[in-house]
Amino acid sequence: MAHSPNGTSAHQRGTAAETRSRLIAEAIALFEEAGLAGFTGREVAKRAGVSHGAPRRYFPSNAALLSTVAANGFARLNERVDAVASIERPAAEALQAVASAYIDFAREQPNLFDLMFRHDLLEHSGESLRENSLPLLGRLHTFANEAYPNAHPAAAVDLWLNLHGIAVLHSRNSLELVGIDAAAAVSRAIRAQLAEDSRPAED
Repeated sequence: MAHSPNGTSAHQRGTAAETRSRLIAEAIALFEEAGLAGFTGREVAKRAGVSHGAPRRYFPSNAALLSTVAANGFARLNERVDAVASIERPAAEALQAVASAYIDFAREQPNLFDLMFRHDLLEHSGESLRENSLPLLGRLHTFANEAYPNAHPAAAVDLWLNLHGIAVLHSRNSLELVGIDAAAAVSRAIRAQLAEDSRPAED
């Protein structure tokens, strides 16, 4: 059996990688079901069929494991944005579709969406959520500039602040309680932040 210089066999490395992947998969599933209040490393280990101390061999802290879960959320949200952005359409419609994908993801994955922006909770995890979240904001900025090239440079950031608020309320069914349609709220936010002093770009 081949061994690496540190004495670890290829089989052991493969088993370790499989265990880590299983822990991540179970951590994601548990968080989606139970949220932060019901999330423990012990429960993740139980679901993965390993000892209760196993998660600490792969993740030095609970925050590190949660950061991996959050990174998975960003990857999935980016995939959704990629899918809607790949459809050829006028720039203003593309921006609306990307914004809608953002709030729809929040509605479908409320626990995960909340975790993704808990920088206060995960900032000492050893992982950089900034690297995952900033590209998403950058892409929204790009779509906004393409749709409304004459808008104020800071308007895209203001739009994201509005969209995030809509997404949080939508994820908790709060919009529906007061009779607000989420898609209409997104359209109004785009017009308010970007279209007040400019017209959509012609395609």
